[in-house]
Amino acid sequence: MLKLISGSFEDLKKEMKLYLENVNQKIQALEKERRRAEFEDQMKELHNLKRIYSLSKVLPVRIEGIVINYKLYKAFMKKLKGFEKHTAVLWDRLEIHYREPKTKNKGTLTLLDLSSYFRDFKHIPIAEMEEKEIETSASI
Repeated sequence: MLKLISGSFEDLKKEMKLYLENVNQKIQALEKERRRAEFEDQMKELHNLKRIYSLSKVLPVRIEGIVINYKLYKAFMKKLKGFEKHTAVLWDRLEIHYREPKTKNKGTLTLLDLSSYFRDFKHIPIAEMEEKEIETSASI
C-alpha cells in the first residue's frame, strides 16, 4: 500500500480546479467558433484534459519520480483485499501484480506515468511504497 510522506491534497485540489477552469474556458471559446470542424482535434485534446484534471476521477501522487492516479490505485487495492500483491515502480509506470491464493487467478494493473500532465504543479503529494510490496524491475 502507498503511504503519503509529504504534501496535502487540499493545495493540490485548488491547483487542479484552476487548471480545470482554464480548460473549460478554452472549450467554451472553441465552441463559440462557427467552424467547429477545424478545431475537432483540439476539442478532443481539451476534453481529455478535462477528465485528467477532474477531481472526481484523478488525484495525482508522486512516487519514485513518476505521478500516478492515487484515486484509481486506492479503489483497485480495495478490490484486491486478500490477494497476494507485488508492486514494481518502473521508469514510466507502476505495476501491481496480483494473485488470488485459492483459485490462482492472477493479473496485472498498470498505472502509467501522468507526469507530463502535472509538470507545472507545485503541490503534488509524495508517497512511498511499504517495503514488503516493492519489487525491482529485474525481478518481474
